[in-house]
Amino acid sequence: MPGFSSSTLPGLKGAKHVNIPANTNNAEDNVFSGTASINMITIDARRNPQHPVYFKGDDVTSVTPGTTLPKIQIKVPGGKVQHVAIIEPAGDGYDLSNGLSCWCDKNAADNSNTAPDGVVETTIVAT
Repeated sequence: MPGFSSSTLPGLKGAKHVNIPANTNNAEDNVFSGTASINMITIDARRNPQHPVYFKGDDVTSVTPGTTLPKIQIKVPGGKVQHVAIIEPAGDGYDLSNGLSCWCDKNAADNSNTAPDGVVETTIVAT
């Protein structure tokens, strides 16, 4: 199911659960609108056992996969779950000023727009 849901935890701006749709080149735009700091990302690629999945994102309100150059790129081996803690020198995560827009791809290349075979579930925690 495309789209995202959110739940707020005490002291956090929110935790967003993002389902990136399979077999499409759609991005989830403006998951966090405005300023936020990403502290953790969990990417579940278990529905993609044959190929790695590349989670890509940028600090913008909307993206076009294959055209927008990602500022964030995380490789997840096929069929695996990857947990990433983001600790910047100031200790407050990866800062966003516009909002996070993200997508997943089968390929690492910035100009790729090849959708994963299956849904990729992500959980993004930000302050």
